Amino acid sequence: MNNVFARFFFAAAAVAATSAISEESAAQTPAPESAETPAAEAAEPAPKRAVAVRVNGEDAIYEDEISAVIDSVIAARQGQIPPDYVETARKQMRRGLMEQMALTSLLLREAEAAGMSATDADYAEFLSAVGATNVADASRITGMPVKMIDESVLVNKLVSSKTNGIAAPAEEVVRARFDEIVAAHPDATNVPERVKASHILVKVDPGASEEELAAAKAKIDALRERALAGEDFAALARENSDCPSSARGGDLGEFGHGQMVKEFDEAAFSQEIGKVGEVVKTQFGYHVILVTDKQEAKTVGFDDVRDELTRSFVQEAARKAISDFVDSVRSSAKIEYVGDAVYSEPVSAEPTDEPPPRRLPEWAE
Repeated sequence: MNNVFARFFFAAAAVAATSAISEESAAQTPAPESAETPAAEAAEPAPKRAVAVRVNGEDAIYEDEISAVIDSVIAARQGQIPPDYVETARKQMRRGLMEQMALTSLLLREAEAAGMSATDADYAEFLSAVGATNVADASRITGMPVKMIDESVLVNKLVSSKTNGIAAPAEEVVRARFDEIVAAHPDATNVPERVKASHILVKVDPGASEEELAAAKAKIDALRERALAGEDFAALARENSDCPSSARGGDLGEFGHGQMVKEFDEAAFSQEIGKVGEVVKTQFGYHVILVTDKQEAKTVGFDDVRDELTRSFVQEAARKAISDFVDSVRSSAKIEYVGDAVYSEPVSAEPTDEPPPRRLPEWAE
């Protein structure tokens, strides 16, 4: 799923949940009383549902639907959200969910009016974006019912269709952008040294005892010996590393100087490619590092970044096309937020003295 329109994924899924919940409610509603049924035996009427959002004067989204979406997603993230942050996460999700659900309901109507249907290729693009192999797997990863996924694929197809026919800019336009960037950021053409590395981490808590430190050191030493003896490093990381990168076989991707803690940085940039390094201790614990590639510092010119800059022009045009379309859909509708506390106070991040990672280039943002 192209990143230009990936933000619609969650919104479309949310509306699909709305449909699923509504259908379930309908299935549980008692059948109309027949002529033979005494009035005294008639079922109690279903309680009135609290409306959260009305679209074009119609009850479109209910409070229980919003809660169900949030519950589903949080359940799928069990273990990833600290227990004391769950309520904050719920508020933060709700803050944007009402607007997204309302907008997505409108986009789904647009897709249906256009006679669109999702193809296998559309599903494949979606599954790739969420890192799933099939729809059931995507449902497990995201916490969204299959119907939500079906709806989100359709909405993403709709918004991506608005980017069809966008042409690449002329070379002189791309070169002008390059010159503009270099004038504003003279160091943008300087590409610093970078390494690509994997690691295995045996985590150590800050207040660990001497015995705990010794046990962690013994464990990492044993893992290093196994790697030196020829065992697959990625397999060892998947089975033993305490870092989230273990899911990728310990792969940390590429990084430059200053993006890792000092001890790790120094070890990674001094190691030879393909060699299992010495054990390194950082504030996180003990690491064994395997450097898999290095890129020396260099200076790039226009020819080196022409294609990347061209892609950025196309992506900008695609974002604008989608934004204009969505804005037109939104502005033509009346969206009324009925529920209380539609928006919660934003969660502010703790201040930090850590310098931000060097951004430029890519190319050049």
